[in-house]
Amino acid sequence: IENMANYSDYTRNAVLVASSNFDFMYGKLLMESEVYSRIPRAIWPDKPEDFGALYLAKVFFPDAFYRNQGAPAFGYGELYADFGLFTPVWLVISGVFKGVLAKYFSNKTQETKSAHYFIMFLFCIGISVIPVSMGWLFPEHLMIAFMVYIASSFVFSEHIRFVLLRNNK
Repeated sequence: IENMANYSDYTRNAVLVASSNFDFMYGKLLMESEVYSRIPRAIWPDKPEDFGALYLAKVFFPDAFYRNQGAPAFGYGELYADFGLFTPVWLVISGVFKGVLAKYFSNKTQETKSAHYFIMFLFCIGISVIPVSMGWLFPEHLMIAFMVYIASSFVFSEHIRFVLLRNNK
């Protein structure tokens, strides 16, 4: 029942954005969500409180926003606030991009049997290795894949060196 209620909230909030006279942001909300959210307040103490979806919360639910009760989810309403009638175009372009990446990482995984390519493949098909619910965590998954690559390279090189040294005795 909770999942149904959350879905209903997403839909209601998306319709709220779509039926308002909200000026489109032309990608600003998306960029703010992807960039600002990664910068800690310790580094940027004056980071705005109302970036990305939080800006929509400030506009549509100001009481909850100013009480610091979090931002309600807007679902596709966030994309609509950014791109307006071009939202379907954005969804198609981003979907094709993710599909091409998924196919590339699938092929590389099958070809090399490497875990780092598999991590990126999982990300591209919508399975996140990082258990958070929002944001496009592509850079973070790239870092994890790179660390797995470095770790596996080190382990395999140490294993090969150990086997070679043992066989030479």
